[in-house]
Amino acid sequence: MQTPIRRRRRASSRAGFTLIEVMVATMITAALAVALVNVALTTKTTSVMLDRKVLAGQATKALQSALKAYVTGDPLSVKSGLCGPNTYNGAPLACNTNMWCLTNAVQVDTTQPGGANACYALNPGTHTIYCNASGEDSRCVLPWALRQPPYNGYVVYTVTGSPPKVTINVNWTEP
Repeated sequence: MQTPIRRRRRASSRAGFTLIEVMVATMITAALAVALVNVALTTKTTSVMLDRKVLAGQATKALQSALKAYVTGDPLSVKSGLCGPNTYNGAPLACNTNMWCLTNAVQVDTTQPGGANACYALNPGTHTIYCNASGEDSRCVLPWALRQPPYNGYVVYTVTGSPPKVTINVNWTEP
């Protein structure tokens, strides 16, 4: 008599993943990829914004340095024959009111508190400084990268009190 041979099912030697396992692994990978891209974009954006803040800090330091030369002067010094610190104003060297002003061939103080004849850099009030240079120019307090479009930067400083106290703000348009 023959005994029937039972065939046992053996466990497959080819182990695989179920559809659920594949979906979960895909979702985890996608979530990690989105997080990494978000971190990279945030880092890039923050880095670019910090670059502009560094440029604004440079403009602030340049204006502070320029204004230190004006502390000892006053608009009436021209009458006494004292030349101001701005010896390069696009004209031959001669003592005049413009030498006590931050305005030069490329930089303009649009406000000039006290009127056009009182162009003293430390006149009380608010001064707005723009630079009209088409490229890098050491006569501008604002770096070229910050004053060109789309940023169109400018400096506003306010002078109060005696001795003068100066508050400086650098403004630009964030694209």
